[in-house]
Amino acid sequence: MSDISDKTSERTIMNVPEVADFLRVSESTIRKLVKEKRIPYFKLEGRYLFYRSALENWADDLTIEPERGSTKGDARQKAEEIWNQRKGE
Repeated sequence: MSDISDKTSERTIMNVPEVADFLRVSESTIRKLVKEKRIPYFKLEGRYLFYRSALENWADDLTIEPERGSTKGDARQKAEEIWNQRKGE
C-alpha cells in the first residue's frame, strides 16, 4: 500500500511568500533567485510557483558538510567555490 501523504507532499505547490517563509528569506530574495534562474520554479499565468520537493532537493544540493578538522575559513572558501560554480551554470 502506498503512502498518500508522501505523494501529496511531492506535488505540493508553493508561491513566493510561502517559499520565502519556508527558506526564511525575504520575498525579494526569492524573486532575485528566480530572475537569476538559481532556484527551481515554474511560471503559470504570470505567477512564480515552486514544487516543495524540488526546493528541498535544491537546498540539499547547496548544503556543505564540514570536513573533519576544517576551520571556519575553509568552509567559507568551499561555500564560495560552490556558489561561483552554480552561478556559472
